[in-house]
Amino acid sequence: MIINLSCDFDIISGVSFDEEKFIKATNLMVEHILNSDILMNSTLCDCTFSTPVSIDFLLTDNTKIHKINKEFRGKDKPTDVITFALLADTPAPFRVIPPDEVPLGEIIISLEKIKEQALENDKTFEEELFFILAHGILHLFGYDHLTDSELDKMLEIQEELMEIINV
Repeated sequence: MIINLSCDFDIISGVSFDEEKFIKATNLMVEHILNSDILMNSTLCDCTFSTPVSIDFLLTDNTKIHKINKEFRGKDKPTDVITFALLADTPAPFRVIPPDEVPLGEIIISLEKIKEQALENDKTFEEELFFILAHGILHLFGYDHLTDSELDKMLEIQEELMEIINV
């Protein structure tokens, strides 16, 4: 698993970010998806992942994610996570899986929004962060929540992934 992690935020008051734990959690979640029936129920069920997969992360604040949300999604507000899924958003006949590394896409997370939501949801920062991380990873593998049943399925898998990482 190849993880490219970049942070473009100033230190957010009250946020303790453990990069090593974040990377470990990402690895565990992705390995579980690749080795379980979760992948079989996604839009990438026809793909074979015999090479390392990679994910790019941008950890940012509300100002930056608001700008990205407005530009790419037409939503004029900050959000917790935005996912740009390279393979999942490409129709099957046009997917190209390189022989040395499979780039799944990019996950952008506002740590500032995560902090706000953790307080609203009566969770720790880490619990909220990893729950949203799981959500972003599922989008990379082709899951979406356009209907209530799709959202329920994603939330169920997110909870399963939280158990895998013991959070």
